[in-house]
Parts: sequence; structure tokens; C-alpha cells
Amino acid sequence: MYSSPITEFSSKDENKGTLELLCFPDPKLRQKSTDISFENESPDDIKELAEDMAIVMSQLGGIGLAAPQINIHKKMIVVDTSPGENNLHCFINPKIIDREGRVTTNERCLSVPDMEIPITRSRKIRLQFDDMHGKRHVKNYEDLMAICIQHEVDHLDGKIIIDFIAS
Repeated sequence: MYSSPITEFSSKDENKGTLELLCFPDPKLRQKSTDISFENESPDDIKELAEDMAIVMSQLGGIGLAAPQINIHKKMIVVDTSPGENNLHCFINPKIIDREGRVTTNERCLSVPDMEIPITRSRKIRLQFDDMHGKRHVKNYEDLMAICIQHEVDHLDGKIIIDFIAS
């Protein structure tokens, strides 16, 4: 239902649709995402979306990607802050339920190429999310992993790094 692997621009499979990485100022980046329903979506489609997102993220050299960045407005993010070590995390319907500490880092975004912006975020977060089987988890993350998760969760709410310029 979602796609085959894609690249920065787009790719086509004869049996599937075309997906593309949305880049600023595309207004679709501002759309809010909806929850993934494990009752209404097939497990194969959910898995395929996660795999596609991981491939796109890897191909473009990113450490995180949110489904809205490839024009799928569902609440799913993938994160791998240690490329080369195959430490991929998939978070479905993620919700930050607690925050602690502050840290400012220079962030980049695949959807806002050629821009690096200093952003202050929470150093530690407590995240509630579903796994690929619909099982609910609550876990703590800190440092780069926490920063990346916050960045990707922003995408689910239609927020991108340029929104931090004025703040």
C-alpha cells in the first residue's frame, strides 16, 4: 500500500505508487499526522512503510525520518543515531510524555536542505509509543537520541526546523 524504496526525488515501481521526499516550502510538510490504527491497517503495510522510511533515511544520510516527510501523514518515525551499527528504531504513534534538562545543538533536516539551525530541546525525554505489533511501550531517551526523536515528532505535528529561527 505504501511504496517501494525511494530516493530524494522519487522512484516508481510499476505495481506501486510514487513517493517523494517533501522539501520546504512544500505546504504538505505542515499537515498534521493521524494515528496508525492497528485495527484498520495491515501489519504488512505498516512494516513496508517502516522499511521504506529506513531505506530513504539511509540513502539520504539522515539519522531520522518522519512519515510526513515522504507525504504519508501517519504517526510513524524511524531513527538510527548510530549509522553503520544497524541500530534502527521504529516508533509508531509516538508521544513525548515527560521532558528533562535543556541542550542546544545545531540541527539539520532532510526536508530543509542546506540549512543548519541551533535549536534548544530537552536533553531527556520519556516516550510512549507502539511497536510494529501494536504493543505499547514507555521508554526514556537522552542526548542525541532524545533530540532526534523530538525533531521527528515535530514533523508529525507539521513543525519544521525553520520554525525555531524566530524563537
